[in-house]
Amino acid sequence: MVNDELLKSKKRRRMIQNVEGWLISLIPFVGFLLFTAVPMVISLYVSFTDVTDMYFEWDELASLSFGNYIRLFRESETFALVCKTFVNTIYYTLNIPFTMAIGLWIANLLSKNIVLRRLFRTVFFVPYVCSITAVALTWQMMYSNEGFFNVLSGLLGLPSQEWLYDSHLFMPAVIMMTVWCRLGYVIILYQAALCNFNQTYIEAARLDGASNFYIFWKIIFPLITPTTFYLLTMKLISSLQMMVEAQVLASGTIYPSGPDDSGYTVVYYLYNMSIAYPEKYGFGISAALSWLFSLFILLITGLNFKLANKWVHYDN
Repeated sequence: MVNDELLKSKKRRRMIQNVEGWLISLIPFVGFLLFTAVPMVISLYVSFTDVTDMYFEWDELASLSFGNYIRLFRESETFALVCKTFVNTIYYTLNIPFTMAIGLWIANLLSKNIVLRRLFRTVFFVPYVCSITAVALTWQMMYSNEGFFNVLSGLLGLPSQEWLYDSHLFMPAVIMMTVWCRLGYVIILYQAALCNFNQTYIEAARLDGASNFYIFWKIIFPLITPTTFYLLTMKLISSLQMMVEAQVLASGTIYPSGPDDSGYTVVYYLYNMSIAYPEKYGFGISAALSWLFSLFILLITGLNFKLANKWVHYDN
């Protein structure tokens, strides 16, 4: 009798735990449905309609066509601007190798037994947790005529530069700011990777007389390639969606999207299409471009995963 009561109590407790687990796991799933899946389906449907803004007629939803997709390629002005935004977006991804290379170098230094290691790690990570808008406004002042960079150029005897007014310097300025801002995240992950792999490989290499350079590139770097692959994937996806950095840096200048549209990325263009100038473009064509751009990101990510099989090594 006692055993039966204990068995029923255990079953009841297990059932309660299962229900609680399902309820907890449903919260993010419902959030995904409401704020990601449903909007995606709606945007896909809207991309085949002539909807221009939120104040649309129901008749506009009834007529479906590929007109928005055709318009992106047939209208010379729109197509030229789309191509330019794609080029600018790809140009911006140059921040990735700089951020990862500098981050790995600093992480390698911080992984050694140096004084104030935790303080340096904190200092490098602080910019990452700061608001990107606040960071961009600060760098906007640093890029001004009387800002830090031009003052430094004067001290070094170099001519001052119109960082935010020169089409050749605007995107490098955005990239420099991004490298500084995103460096801390890369350093933290690389330092964790450098401190957690099997040290017996290094000890065996030192016994064989291998140099520090050989140990790093032939042993350490292959062992941290999973972290490198993760950082490359995440930073590639986030960089392709860049908008705020260029938008805020260009604010306050006579070029809202950078001189000669040099800061005009795909996501920034999508924002202007659907929010800033819906009467000129509209929700339909912006949704069409967003889906084409999503497929482009998916293709790049898939290619990245495919190539990872050739250079990512896992320590099993």
